[in-house]
Amino acid sequence: VDAILKRISAMTLDACDPAQHHIYEQLGIRPCSGVLITGAPGSGKTALARQIAAQSQPLFSFVEASCAELVHKVVGQSESKIAELFQMARSRAPCFLLLDNLDVLLGGPDEVPPEEEGEEVRGGGAAARRRTTHKAIDRILSMLLMEMDGLDSGSGTGTSADCVIVLATCTAENRLDSAILRPGRLEHKVKLPLPDYGARHALLTHFLQGTSVPIPGPMSLPANASPAHLRGMADELIFKTLASKIQEASQSE
Repeated sequence: VDAILKRISAMTLDACDPAQHHIYEQLGIRPCSGVLITGAPGSGKTALARQIAAQSQPLFSFVEASCAELVHKVVGQSESKIAELFQMARSRAPCFLLLDNLDVLLGGPDEVPPEEEGEEVRGGGAAARRRTTHKAIDRILSMLLMEMDGLDSGSGTGTSADCVIVLATCTAENRLDSAILRPGRLEHKVKLPLPDYGARHALLTHFLQGTSVPIPGPMSLPANASPAHLRGMADELIFKTLASKIQEASQSE
């Protein structure tokens, strides 16, 4: 994780740091426009993005949005929310803009047959709802691409003060349109792996720090456990220890 953190910081912070920005200009290298952080559920993607933002302060401000909150059932409302979000990021530049769970915003149902595209909808039903969903996703995608392209064109002023970098987290990368991954948008991709043998034990030890709960040996921890899973294990161990202490106290009275 430390190596990934350093890699993302090098792609983003260094290019927009006023002390180093002129070097990028001399070489004709533009700052990174966006980074997609992928990984399994609970692997710590959001926490990593927040850590990047924390390390960038006070140079950068930070704007965070859950993509689930950008989805609206009223036509046009999702696009308006996206426009407002990017405008907020521009007003706070230099800024990191976190789009958390991007696949929730752009991932649509995959079961719509291609031959249904453009057909007249008779009687509504599931097919009509699926087609409406696709149209809504297309509108949202178009707005998102337009806003990201606007960030790219707005970064040509030759200063680091207007720098807005998008950090996006995603679990199901295969549900994203390839257009969002092109240069000038989410052009860099980083995959966050699940913790290995030693990291799992270190995480559980950290979660149980300050308690009297016995820490299980590394061999007892499940393979491929995510940080969120280990956090849940720690809470369960604390609860069981507490329940045992209460039972012992009640029996001794």
